[in-house]
Amino acid sequence: EYTPAMKQYIEIKKQYSDCILFFRMWDFYETFFEDAKIAAKILDLLLTSKNKDAEDPIPMAGIPYHSVDKYIPKLISHWHKVAIAEQTTDPVPGKIVERKITQIITPWTYIQEAKKSFTYMLAVGFEPVKSGHNFHLAWGDFALGEYWTKSFASIEDLQKFIQIINPVEVIVDIEFPDKDELTQLIKKYQN
Repeated sequence: EYTPAMKQYIEIKKQYSDCILFFRMWDFYETFFEDAKIAAKILDLLLTSKNKDAEDPIPMAGIPYHSVDKYIPKLISHWHKVAIAEQTTDPVPGKIVERKITQIITPWTYIQEAKKSFTYMLAVGFEPVKSGHNFHLAWGDFALGEYWTKSFASIEDLQKFIQIINPVEVIVDIEFPDKDELTQLIKKYQN
């Protein structure tokens, strides 16, 4: 039997299952279950448990809410998304504090105040034509609010250009004809 707050955490986590959920509890952001294990490992946090005496204790890790900006870049650098659930009502004895997601932070949309490099997100598409394919790129940097597009007649030129841009995230059209070849190239330069 979970506490009302833990039930609330589980419900929010279901909606944001692809994110590490930072759940505001008073002066801390806490995370539980598998998220706690991941956060503890990457952020070098103490992994503890919510209900130590239970038969199956719930893994838990937490950070002070005022230090969140120092921890998020570490999770982002390991390609994790972070969902922030803030308290939206004041604590009242006998009532559950309401919480809602106020921010989703991803590797390609995270903006640091002292940004020193471009973080491009790139989409690759194609259009079949009689002579082969026309390959299309769209990329941009959310911090700068800039966006560009470019087309190529050959996949080789497309690949070279992607290497030059060095995006943090690539979205490839599901119907892209040489998706495996392109994916291998992207993995090669990201290592």
